[in-house]
Amino acid sequence: MDQPKLYELFTTPLYRPERFTALAKLKLPVFILYFILLNLVMYSPLSFSVLSMNNFDTRMLGIDITEDIPAWFPGELPGDCRIHDWQLLCHDDTVHTFVWPYQGTDYTVTINAPVGADLDTARSVVFKRDTLSLTLEENQTFVIPYNGFDFVDFEDVRTMQPDDAAMLFTNGFLSGLGRYAVLPLLLYSVGGLMLANIIFILLMSAATMLFRIGMPGFPNFATMLKLFVIATTPPAIIVFVLGLLNMTAFATLAFNFITPLAALLIYRRNSQSLQN
Repeated sequence: MDQPKLYELFTTPLYRPERFTALAKLKLPVFILYFILLNLVMYSPLSFSVLSMNNFDTRMLGIDITEDIPAWFPGELPGDCRIHDWQLLCHDDTVHTFVWPYQGTDYTVTINAPVGADLDTARSVVFKRDTLSLTLEENQTFVIPYNGFDFVDFEDVRTMQPDDAAMLFTNGFLSGLGRYAVLPLLLYSVGGLMLANIIFILLMSAATMLFRIGMPGFPNFATMLKLFVIATTPPAIIVFVLGLLNMTAFATLAFNFITPLAALLIYRRNSQSLQN
């Protein structure tokens, strides 16, 4: 049989699955490098979204601000306030306080807080004239300017759908975090997904070793790991397309569902030749 070509790592699972037996002769580090490159490519739309902070899907971080939207939002927002020229401008000094429940925790939302007022207590969101701050459970406060927001008229926001209004403020906050949050978000989102994929194919490869109990000629762990690596090619293409469509939230489901199916197809086309 002719020597396998590196480009066949990509083409084999797509239309030449019978070539895996030849590919399996390549060293394992080649497959590991291919897997890393494949993950970097398939999550490139997500990476670009994080780097640009443009329409970043917070659900990839386990954050879905559209959950449990309270009845007061957005209809009871102060209609006399607006964000303009990186400032929160209201017609008077009235301070508006609300409660936003999220994942079993109540966050206090204060709008038009007085300058100098110390309202950054645990579990709070504070809109001041020049800054917006978010304080988490552990009293870690993020203070950002309003440069992540375009012109926002609260009177107009009051007429928006709750989900759209919630994402408007979420995206503005993330954009304001800018370069201070890019690296952590990139490591948390893309790095976390890549780590999950690594664990998944390792577990799947290990699980197939149970077949060696009744099938002495069944391929060893290294061979099955190589098989699962190239089996991630079809789902990687789908995940890449989902990313372009801003549907990265479905990436894990697509990857975990399609990879075993592709692996099964490849194995069935090579089962005889893979017998030790």
